[in-house]
Amino acid sequence: MFFEDNKPMDCDEGGSCRVKENGCEQTSECAPLGAAFICGLSHRCFDTSEAISSGFCDEPVYPVNDSRDEILFVGSLIDRAGDGAAIENGIRLAIEEFNEYAELVVEGHRKVAWFACDTRGDKIRALEIARFLVGSSDSASAVGASALIGPLADDVFSDVVEQVSLVGNLNTFTISPTAIVESFGPEDPGRVIWRAGPGATRYAHAMLDRLNDVAPVRLLTIFSTAPRQWELFNSIAVKKVTFGQERWWINIDDVNGEMGPQAITSYGDVEQIAAAVEAAISADLGGPPDTLILLGGDETGLVLEEYVEQGGVIPPLILAPRWGVTGIQDALTRIADGQVQTAIELISPEMPNPSTTSAFTSRYSTRFQSTPPIEAHQAYDATLITLFSMAGVTDGTIVGPKISSVMRALLNGDAPVISAADPGNTFEAGASALANGNDVALNGAAYRIQIDAARREVCTDFVAYSPDDIEIARYQVNCPVEITGSW
Repeated sequence: MFFEDNKPMDCDEGGSCRVKENGCEQTSECAPLGAAFICGLSHRCFDTSEAISSGFCDEPVYPVNDSRDEILFVGSLIDRAGDGAAIENGIRLAIEEFNEYAELVVEGHRKVAWFACDTRGDKIRALEIARFLVGSSDSASAVGASALIGPLADDVFSDVVEQVSLVGNLNTFTISPTAIVESFGPEDPGRVIWRAGPGATRYAHAMLDRLNDVAPVRLLTIFSTAPRQWELFNSIAVKKVTFGQERWWINIDDVNGEMGPQAITSYGDVEQIAAAVEAAISADLGGPPDTLILLGGDETGLVLEEYVEQGGVIPPLILAPRWGVTGIQDALTRIADGQVQTAIELISPEMPNPSTTSAFTSRYSTRFQSTPPIEAHQAYDATLITLFSMAGVTDGTIVGPKISSVMRALLNGDAPVISAADPGNTFEAGASALANGNDVALNGAAYRIQIDAARREVCTDFVAYSPDDIEIARYQVNCPVEITGSW
């Protein structure tokens, strides 16, 4: 076979050749160029070897029979550090099980192939990977992935969305399993940017309503300025002018027509924690705080230890997002004060219930010889949402706006039920129902998937957990109609 501009040519018996007008249709057509060539964006054979040899991405994972034809590519951008590799395995399992039990219906695309890519937490690297996967406004040399899963971190996710997914005419379907960021610079006319969990606004309502139920009189807040924590802080805080100065306030209900005494301090890195805690403790609230808010990640445990060591008064309530649970659990082993543990409530979207997710956990553990972290459940669900939305696209090319349209319209039904607990008996029927334009219900590995099409996110109840993950209270939300609920 001959090629011109990486497009295959048709040759007749007389040796006369011409470029195939529509370019390649299947990856097997590109095989004469080398094993690393795939049928990529713009129907050109695309060489993936550089991205693979540089360690950006692994070699593509093809369906179980190693078929290179009738496939559609998706790509993931995951930082494999820490739990990242285990989270990525949630994506892997979802793709493997979808390919085993279901299929797409668009002509020429029956199964899903996957490029698994490691961002290493680097924004520039993530952008290069995203452009390798989906192209850019000035380059058609790319894999031509129909969807991106990830990144996990809010700031990296934002950069990929703003500088790749929404640039030019790409409109790439992009879903983060864990990000809460809601605002992006470019417009999203195709409504292709999604979150596989509640965004910052729902998170903020859950936290503020919990505070309002407690009705704190003197409130102390110590927060990290890291991207995710800053996103949540901006959603729970408001700027108000007091005594001629504009300052931040946690936006709880006014007490007797006035905001109660508050002090807010922040830190940019762990070296700044001691100073932030000292400033918080020395703030004049007119009395000891009755509520302490800690907005951080794993370093929240260090903040808590520093607060205790500096003699901070332990209030009846210490409220924090569950992002910091690992650090808090570690810190509590060194803080010899039972009052501290009793005071802590960790707010989080409802976590997977072992009684309802045991089947997924068992399959994951068998496949990967490890127990899935919570985020692996979310990554599995984000992938299932994506793949089954693709299954509802019945003609033309499977592109972002079409995927999003199916997601908005067809994942809020009651039956048939697509269940992460039983892919063998539910995936095929669910994909068929979607292809026929019917509604379905999707019970994921984390929770029942309820799509909020207006906000482009999955919504669920929130729960206040103890540091040892015992449910203290539940924030029930009428999903997807309402963004507020009640404890």
